[in-house]
Amino acid sequence: MSTAQSTRCTAVVLLLSLAVVLLLGTNVDAQQPAAHLPTLTPAQPASPAPLEATPAATAPGSAPPPIRLSDIEAGSAFDFMPHTPVTAGGLTEAHVVRKALSESSRVRSADAAAETARRRADRAYAVFMPRVELSARYTRLSNVPVPASFRDFFPVLLDNYSLRAAVRVPVSDYFVSLRDRYDSAHRLQAVQDLQRRAEHHAVAHDARMEYFQLARAMAADSLSRHRVTQLERFTAEIGILVQGGELGIVSLALARSRLATARAAAERDAANRRVAEEVVRRRLALPLGAPVGIAEPLAAPAPEAPVDLTALLHEADRKRPEVLALRELISAHTHTRDAVAAGRYPTLSVVGDLAYENPNQRFMPPRDEFNGSWSIGAELSWSPTDLAVRNDELDESRLALTRAQQDLDGLRSAVIVEITRAYEQTVSATASLKAYEEAVAAAEQAHEAQLELFRAGETTSRQVLDAELDLRAAQLQWVDGVLAVHMAKASLDRAVGREPR
Repeated sequence: MSTAQSTRCTAVVLLLSLAVVLLLGTNVDAQQPAAHLPTLTPAQPASPAPLEATPAATAPGSAPPPIRLSDIEAGSAFDFMPHTPVTAGGLTEAHVVRKALSESSRVRSADAAAETARRRADRAYAVFMPRVELSARYTRLSNVPVPASFRDFFPVLLDNYSLRAAVRVPVSDYFVSLRDRYDSAHRLQAVQDLQRRAEHHAVAHDARMEYFQLARAMAADSLSRHRVTQLERFTAEIGILVQGGELGIVSLALARSRLATARAAAERDAANRRVAEEVVRRRLALPLGAPVGIAEPLAAPAPEAPVDLTALLHEADRKRPEVLALRELISAHTHTRDAVAAGRYPTLSVVGDLAYENPNQRFMPPRDEFNGSWSIGAELSWSPTDLAVRNDELDESRLALTRAQQDLDGLRSAVIVEITRAYEQTVSATASLKAYEEAVAAAEQAHEAQLELFRAGETTSRQVLDAELDLRAAQLQWVDGVLAVHMAKASLDRAVGREPR
């Protein structure tokens, strides 16, 4: 075998050995302790450096401090919920709700429907007003022969003029149907008002949820960028040790792999944040690209006193606008049914008539001049033909009443499930916060311990990176837990029917 062939075989063997080491995760760190590991000075988050860049020129310094839950709550080191200044587009939950209600087309439509129902109810008094009919008529009569002996007493007047006013007072309807029609109109107004409230509650709830989703997206984005910065520092430390021959290339490859994964996750979280921001902008009708942020602390809310689930159900029965609207609708259909049923019977009316005619038939002999006359009487009317129509209307009103009652039963069942779900989510989310805090504290201690062991040469870079990944997961889980409490309470407010905050 020639010298060139021997060199090529040696290179192939070395490459295969390195591949096996990479695949099996063989750790060179344990063979090359890092007892005198240099550290780096913490820096502010910056744009990530290219992965191929060699971090050997970074000056040694102190190790980057890990993020602590106590620091998060105080806002001194890293804030999961950035407090954006109001001048930079900062939003509070109350502001988001108010703005969403003022800009929502659904709310405007519900307001318009409620206003129309109010005007209709204001005109409902007209059912008690007597029916007045005004008419004016001109009639040209044909000329007919009249005996000469009658012409002096019955002159032929071919042009007839008539001005009439008739008044009909449905006396019996005042006792059997008109009151029901009047009450039905006002009940329908109450239905529209309650549906308007329900629409306000729904829009406010959606706005609150999008606000909390924005907070979650901003927290995840900030956490991902911070993680990239921390991994860049750690990768730089590994690079220095590799260049100094204290660690193997596998440790640097592993650190670079984790850094690349973190950068990809940061890009994804940044995109999610931009989407969440745009969702809030559309909800609030803000210009494209307008700054939005969180301008109030969203730390873990204080635990509330236990509330009986049965008490929440009773509260929803009194406050939930959809439930109250269906009750009013049932009452309106009941009044409509009674009014239609009463319309099947004969109607007793008082009828008055005032005529101003030329010629007036009440004056004898007929004169070519206007004269007035009046009449008043009682009328009992009933139409067998209208009976079938009234029966059809009665069937429709009964069907509408039955449907409203069934809708109320179905809504009550749905509300019970909704309240139970929101209540249990609130209880479980609140109870889980303590565990999440303990998990973050434990992950912080584990991460610090792994760093110390790594710098003492008693552990590997893989274990440090795994501890760092566990810490970030625990912190994000704590963020999700905090926002889960807020969102569960918002859902519970919506389920019970409480007014938007």
